[in-house]
Amino acid sequence: MKAPSGLRAAQRPTQMVPNFSNLLLLSITRQFNYIRTMKTPTHLTELPHPEPEELALTQVLFALSDPGRLEIVRQIADGPMEMAQCLCDPSMPKSTKSHLMKVLRESGIVRNEPFGRGRLLTLRREDLDARFPGLIDAVLKGEG
Repeated sequence: MKAPSGLRAAQRPTQMVPNFSNLLLLSITRQFNYIRTMKTPTHLTELPHPEPEELALTQVLFALSDPGRLEIVRQIADGPMEMAQCLCDPSMPKSTKSHLMKVLRESGIVRNEPFGRGRLLTLRREDLDARFPGLIDAVLKGEG
């Protein structure tokens, strides 16, 4: 039913006024379809980690040579820690912190896995001790 164009809004039939529940349903449907077609965010995907037999001493020592990365390893030595909880320098840019984590992961020192909306860091002590016995203990006991 088409309303005459000369009528003001107050004079139009009530069928012409949009139904709130229909608008709400349409809005929810559009949002659901948008979310359904979105790609999975990268922070929730698995990242590649080297296999234990692929660990190289030069890469491990390089990763541990940086004071910032060594501090992160010392923090997670007692157990897993959320990436956001790591006590790095608060003035450190997020990109620098991400790079530190990437070097530690790619060298095989830490495992970086999805955990809720964040990431969980775990020291790969068993893999490192099997490949390089005593190295991690010596590095962690050393003076900083």
